[in-house]
Amino acid sequence: MRKAFAVALLVLSFGAAAWSQVRIGALSEDFSFWQGVAARAQPAGIDAQVLTYSESALYQQVYFWAAFGRANLDLVGIPQEWLPQVAWRLLDLSPWLEELQAEGLEVVIWQGRPVGVAMPERPEKLAAVLASSPRGEQAVQVLFYLGAGEAQPTAAPVPTAAAVPLRVGPLSLSKPTQNLPGVDGALEIFAQAMAQAVPQGAVTAMARVPEPARDALTKLADMLGLPLTPDGTAVQVVVEGARGVSPLAAGARDETRSPTGLSLVTVPLTQLQTFLTSMAGRAKVRLPYRPEITATSEGANLVGASAFHAQGIRGAGVKIAIIDVGFVDYTVSQAHGDLPPTLVTHDLTGSGVASGYRHGTAVAEIVYDIAPEATLYLIKIAN
Repeated sequence: MRKAFAVALLVLSFGAAAWSQVRIGALSEDFSFWQGVAARAQPAGIDAQVLTYSESALYQQVYFWAAFGRANLDLVGIPQEWLPQVAWRLLDLSPWLEELQAEGLEVVIWQGRPVGVAMPERPEKLAAVLASSPRGEQAVQVLFYLGAGEAQPTAAPVPTAAAVPLRVGPLSLSKPTQNLPGVDGALEIFAQAMAQAVPQGAVTAMARVPEPARDALTKLADMLGLPLTPDGTAVQVVVEGARGVSPLAAGARDETRSPTGLSLVTVPLTQLQTFLTSMAGRAKVRLPYRPEITATSEGANLVGASAFHAQGIRGAGVKIAIIDVGFVDYTVSQAHGDLPPTLVTHDLTGSGVASGYRHGTAVAEIVYDIAPEATLYLIKIAN
C-alpha cells in the first residue's frame, strides 16, 4: 500500500510525462538481483532498465561522471568500501529514512548521512541514488522493492556500450563462476574466456591464439577496459591492501608501488587465473582506473589561468599554503590525480591532517588546477 501511494503521489506531483525510465548501474554478478527488483517495481508503474558494468567502469560513472552531472545512471549497486571516495556523489536519503526503515530495509549511514540501502544477502554492497540524477525521486522509489522477494529468472541484459554481451565471436561469456573475493569481475570474465580460447593454457602472446578467438579476446579486453601490454602477453592490474602475500610471488612482474598503498603490477596472461586465485581474499585486485575527460575546470578559465598555462606559467617555484580545518581523503585525491603526488602536510591539532572535513582537500584541488607545478602545503588547524 505504501509503495502504491508513493508512486501515485509522485505522478500527481510531477505529472505523468515526468515519469521516465530509471537506469540502474549494476556489477555483472548482480544482474539477476537487479532484474528481479525492476520486475517487482514494474506493476507500480516504475520502468527500470538494468545496465551491467565492470567494477572499474561503474566506479568511473559514480566518481567521475556523476561529479559533473554526466553519469548515465540514476541508481547504482556499489561496494560499501567505495563510500570514502563517492559518498558525496550520492543522494541524501533523509526525507525517506523513516519510510525505508519501516519497510524493514537496512539504511546505510555515512558520516551522519543516510546514503543508501544495504543490498539483501549482499551486506558488502549498497544501493544508492546518484545526487546528480534528474530522476532521483523515481529512483528512490525503486529502493523500496529491494527486499520484496527473491529475484526471478529474467532475460539477458540489454546490450549497451558498457554492458558485457553473452557472446563475443566464438567465445561464450557468463558471470564469474568462482566469484573470487576482492577480484574485479571483469578480470574473472576475461580469464574464463582465455580458458575457452586456449584450454591448454600455453598462451604466451595473443599472436599464438587462433585468429577468431584472438579477435574475440582483443575485442573483449577492450570492452572490459583491460589494459593489455603492447605485445599482448600480459595485463596491468592494481593491487590494494595485500595481506600476507606478494603480488610478485603470486605470478606478477614489474611491481610499482605508490605511497598510498597501491601496487601496479603486470600479470602474464599465462599466469592470470593462478594470480587471481592466489590473491583472492587477501587483497583487492582491480583494473586501473582510466579517468575520462568530461569537463575542463571552469575555474581555471574564469580567472584566465589557461592563458598563463599556455605561456608555460604554471606555478613552478611557488609555495602555496592551504590552511583549513580538514583535509579528509587528500591521499585519495592524490591517487586520482586531483592533487600532486608530492606535497607538504603539517598538523597543528594533533588529530591528523586527514581528519575533520573535506573542505581543505577541495580547496587544494582548486589551487592545483590553477598552479599545477606549485609546491602545496596543507596545514591543518582546529578552528
